[in-house]
Amino acid sequence: MIKDKINQENHPNVSLRLLGKRGRDGRTYNLHTVSEVVGDFDEALGDRDIIVEKQSGRLLRITERSPSYLALQYPLLFAYGEDGYSEDIEIVRFLGAKGLKSDDRPDVVCRIFKVKLDNLIRDLKTNKFFGAVKAVVYTIEFQKCGLLHAHILLFLSNEDKLPQPRRIDEIISAEIPDPVIDPCYYENVKEFMVHGPCGAVRKSSPCMRDGSCSKYFPKQYLDATKFDDDGFPVYRRRDNGRVVMKDGVPLDNRYIVPHNRALLMKYGGHINVEWCNQSQSIKYLFKYINKGHDRVTASFFQSGADGARQNLDEVSLYYDCRYISSCEAAWRIFGFEIQYKDPSVERLSFHLPNEQHDTCTMPSKSSMEELFLPSTPGKFKDKSHHRQQHHRSATSLFLWALFLVALTAAFLSFLFKDKYFRSNWESHVRSSAQIRRHNGFSVLVTGAAGFVGSHVSLALKKRGDGVVGLDNFNDYYNPDLKRSRRDLLTANGVFIVEGDLNDAKLLANLFDLVQFSHVMHLAAQAGVRYAMENPHSYIHSNIAGLVTLLEASKSAMPQPSVVWASSSSVYGLNEKSPFSESDRTDKPASLYAATKKAGEEITHTYNHIYGLSITGLRFFTVYGPWGRPDMAYFSFTRDILEGKPITIYRGKNHADLARDFTYIDDIAKGCIGSLDTAKKSTGSGGKKRGPAQFRIFNLGNTSPVTVPMMVGMLEKHLKVKAKKNLVEMPGNGDVQFTHANISYARSEFGYNPTTDLQTGLKKFVKWYISYYGYNHAKSV
Repeated sequence: MIKDKINQENHPNVSLRLLGKRGRDGRTYNLHTVSEVVGDFDEALGDRDIIVEKQSGRLLRITERSPSYLALQYPLLFAYGEDGYSEDIEIVRFLGAKGLKSDDRPDVVCRIFKVKLDNLIRDLKTNKFFGAVKAVVYTIEFQKCGLLHAHILLFLSNEDKLPQPRRIDEIISAEIPDPVIDPCYYENVKEFMVHGPCGAVRKSSPCMRDGSCSKYFPKQYLDATKFDDDGFPVYRRRDNGRVVMKDGVPLDNRYIVPHNRALLMKYGGHINVEWCNQSQSIKYLFKYINKGHDRVTASFFQSGADGARQNLDEVSLYYDCRYISSCEAAWRIFGFEIQYKDPSVERLSFHLPNEQHDTCTMPSKSSMEELFLPSTPGKFKDKSHHRQQHHRSATSLFLWALFLVALTAAFLSFLFKDKYFRSNWESHVRSSAQIRRHNGFSVLVTGAAGFVGSHVSLALKKRGDGVVGLDNFNDYYNPDLKRSRRDLLTANGVFIVEGDLNDAKLLANLFDLVQFSHVMHLAAQAGVRYAMENPHSYIHSNIAGLVTLLEASKSAMPQPSVVWASSSSVYGLNEKSPFSESDRTDKPASLYAATKKAGEEITHTYNHIYGLSITGLRFFTVYGPWGRPDMAYFSFTRDILEGKPITIYRGKNHADLARDFTYIDDIAKGCIGSLDTAKKSTGSGGKKRGPAQFRIFNLGNTSPVTVPMMVGMLEKHLKVKAKKNLVEMPGNGDVQFTHANISYARSEFGYNPTTDLQTGLKKFVKWYISYYGYNHAKSV
């Protein structure tokens, strides 16, 4: 319309007026109050110039080639109308003498709001403020002043869906707290959860419609919570004489917005909580999810030379516009979700009988014979041969065209889904990596769905570190157990990226998304005997995968400190006991041990050349809940419960094998202790700037136990006698005993294992029966 007026009237003096009251839906046509607004009038237009009104009242047209175009095209980056880009835009902004308001920095507002929102959703899921949460839906809305707020709907378990009114009073309050007994709570309610003043004392309040409050305040006094006929809860609001002063007006319990005390105290903001147990009340939220973009009705008018408005055809000059505030622009630029669903739901298409209409012209019988039955020369001659040949070619062409159309559609669908899932994936990674404690770490944990990796990830997350997992979920043992561990981590806010350690592009993307302070490398192809079946898997994971990770780490800015899992297997045929870090490790007894020994040499090389801080951990026979099914204690438990015989190996001269069994919680503490004491890497840009820390620790229990003794403990806890086959140990890479000297780890970071094998196996058996059942028949 502007373009037409310019063409027709040679730069008329046209102004834009936004209209707030024209009988439209107030949820969508919600007139803004923020000063920066981007209007989009006609999406069908191609290239656009920008038309603004100068202070003189004349129109100014800014083309795409003008340096001032950027300031209006990207108001978030050029909030003060700067012409062109300069490196000190942000510096000048922060160093300016004038104070900043919230609308000066919408990027900061959006980031802080996203952090709080993610933490709130996590709290609602894990801490069960209102019960067990089965699903979450929320949508982001941008207020008239440009700020953000979220409408969140929680779907609870069946046990928590229909509480008694007394239970609602425990989790939702609509009353003023006692200012003497609970002064902090009182101040929060006063600041964030009071509606008004409105009504007769302030008829100009924004909530007023036709002389009364559109939110139906003040509410009625009520001594006890109840449900009305439509399923809406009516909350307890007792007439107890308590008031708060707002703008000089005393307001009592009738003006308090329902809320949850714990959420209000933790987040210090307006969090309105409503109990929805009927479809009539649930639809309140879904109207916000489905209302679409914020819009406004705009009127254009032309002013005369003296400033007076000229009469124009108003009907033709009203335009239906979408407006975008600076906060919404920032939110969308960051790629944050406008709508969120967990668990995610995708509509799947499927065929129903007689519901799809596909038309295909089939060739004639003779043409079918031509297509599928090769003719024998000299048998017969068909006069219609050329016609059939032409029909056959047309049919083939049609089939090829149909195939190409399907292939193109599949490719476009793949591109769209890849872009969507990549954006969604990156958002999960950033959220999972957020640090929630002072001086916390941001840690990439490889093998996060594995036995040790899942325990370490959970321990780091619970103390407030940012954790991102990486795992390829291979089938060395049943991946269902790994996915169960992943579900446990997901419930605690740890996101695991499914990918291979050798995917250099994936690792580069992760290091670009997050500045990891540490890498906890626990991914590996485990097991001594499996190396005789699949030796290449050990080279792929334990050597090639390690090098790929080290390459990504040494090129990262800044370089992370690397803590990684070696193995007690490196001691190999060493007969000195106990094993110390200074002992020789040049006689490995298995390919697995050889790859771990090679890993120690490789990490030393990257430490020496590139300045990577390296800490290697030699684990001694780790066991416990969520353990690996290929370990002896695990497979023995399964076979004993199923009534199957177990095979117990014996060493030279019928000596019992012994292992330094170490409980998983002690190993996790050792991993975190080594992480906490790891010094920063000294490299930058792939170049070493100074000497870097290099350490290797034993993590064991220092109390070897023979395998027959371990079996006896299992029999005691399972209350089942084992059927035992005693055989000589074959030459498959196993060693006769292991025994850790942990004095170095104890002196460096206070490593002190506290769980003996008897206690640890009792905990494992309890978990095993809980997870699999007593007489399970699952393949593990």
